[in-house]
Amino acid sequence: MKKILFLFIILFSIFSLFRHNNYSVIQNTTIYSEIANPIFNINFNSPVILDNSNLSIKYSFKINNFNNENISDIPFYYYFYIENIPNPEEFEFHYFLDNTEIYLNNFKSDSFYFTNFKKEEYTFTINIKYISNFNSSISSNPKIKLFYGYSNHFDFKEFDFLKINIIKNNINFSTPSNSSPKRNKKETAANKSTPQINSKIYTDINQINSDIFIDTNTNIQINISK
Repeated sequence: MKKILFLFIILFSIFSLFRHNNYSVIQNTTIYSEIANPIFNINFNSPVILDNSNLSIKYSFKINNFNNENISDIPFYYYFYIENIPNPEEFEFHYFLDNTEIYLNNFKSDSFYFTNFKKEEYTFTINIKYISNFNSSISSNPKIKLFYGYSNHFDFKEFDFLKINIIKNNINFSTPSNSSPKRNKKETAANKSTPQINSKIYTDINQINSDIFIDTNTNIQINISK
């Protein structure tokens, strides 16, 4: 009987100890979640305009993981995506992370990373230039979608950054109504080959001793003596 009682006391003690430790772990996790301070800021400007008079634009936005001296204690992954770009073959694109050029795949960036407990801030710049011939009109409001998150929690922020308004160039090649009619090629050639000669008219042919004919096309004087 004493042995059974002894074993019961040992098992009860082990169970109590396990329960206490388990509660402590859960409690500490809850406290950590309450004091965690995830910070992810996006600073962006008003949309810029790309049109017939402004064929090249530059747009920048900033992200950081701090507010004043408070730094995020949660690490973040993030990437961005550009949507609603019509006729992309008519534009030239360049992207920069601070001063380093980066490349997007189908308008989607690679993933970037913010470490925790370290103050970080980066500037992304998008350069777009219209390089086509105004063969068609283009009107669109492209957007940037920035996805960010930590652990199993992800979110995104969407904002307009560009207004495209390209107007098709319509050129009228019609002949003006007051233009002179076209001449027949044979008529023009004949006029060029036949010189026009100024001559004098005399009432008495015996008065003609010599005369001067002037070719008005070449201004060449021709002396004729009789």
